[in-house]
Amino acid sequence: MARIISPDMIPKSLWDNSKETLTLPHAIIDCWKKLLGEKDLLKEATENNFRGEIGGIDEEATHKHYSFNYNGSCARFQLAFLDPKEDLKEVSDAFVKSLAGYNVFITDIPSGTGAASLSLLCNIAQLREENIFPLIPLNIEILAGEISKSAIVIFQESFNEIKEYLEEHEIYVQLHTEIWDVTDDNSTLQLINKITSLSQETNDKILLLANFTDF
Repeated sequence: MARIISPDMIPKSLWDNSKETLTLPHAIIDCWKKLLGEKDLLKEATENNFRGEIGGIDEEATHKHYSFNYNGSCARFQLAFLDPKEDLKEVSDAFVKSLAGYNVFITDIPSGTGAASLSLLCNIAQLREENIFPLIPLNIEILAGEISKSAIVIFQESFNEIKEYLEEHEIYVQLHTEIWDVTDDNSTLQLINKITSLSQETNDKILLLANFTDF
């Protein structure tokens, strides 16, 4: 069965097939650099090359992951969405079908600083910008569940930065956040109730379930 977006349709601005090189959407890069600068993290992020930063509950752990591993988290999701090497054909096609237009509800847990959701949104916008996706109005509601308050703050700040760009390409997003502790049954019940309440009016529902590295 033919792919909805075959590898040869992916613009070179996102994937260079000859070099097998992935490039993040320009909106994510610009937003990330801006927030790193505002949080006095840009110098450290560009001068050091730490690995294995997994994030955490406190601000320091969150900032370390955002400085050094955020781009990797974005890229990991982008590879699944675009699937340029055709390793995840069904997953990629399912995303494309759900996100072509109209109304979608996304649960992003644990969301961290929003790498998965923001990567998804900015990839769609850039594909529309480059006339790969049609400009059909797309209304998305996102519920981000995350234990780190500082990570939620960065997610919200990032979303505020790209919101106007998304709307230029007919992508209209409402972001809801919920402090969620997976070890607390009451916290999980509250999250489930919120998911149920917010998603009632949407037919297409997506669960972005990130890994709980070293939680």
